[in-house]
Amino acid sequence: MHAYVQVVAQHRLYPSRLLVRCAEGSFGLWFGDDPTAAIEAIDDGLAAHLESAHVVRPLPAPHLWFHLSDLPLVPAQAPRPLPGR
Repeated sequence: MHAYVQVVAQHRLYPSRLLVRCAEGSFGLWFGDDPTAAIEAIDDGLAAHLESAHVVRPLPAPHLWFHLSDLPLVPAQAPRPLPGR
């Protein structure tokens, strides 16, 4: 995958999980849980299936280009408060 990708779809329950497309037209998945992780490449058939899945929300065109460092990350969870505080 390249440094810039188009975000084409988003998971409905986990909005930091994205279906992306690179300049050559290949697809990949961004999980948003590790900023140092590479995008997981997937084949066109799986991408087409994901775009039509009910848990995925296709994003309207035009699809903007984003640098990998600008993709969303899972928000850090705050530590649980101690009982009685």
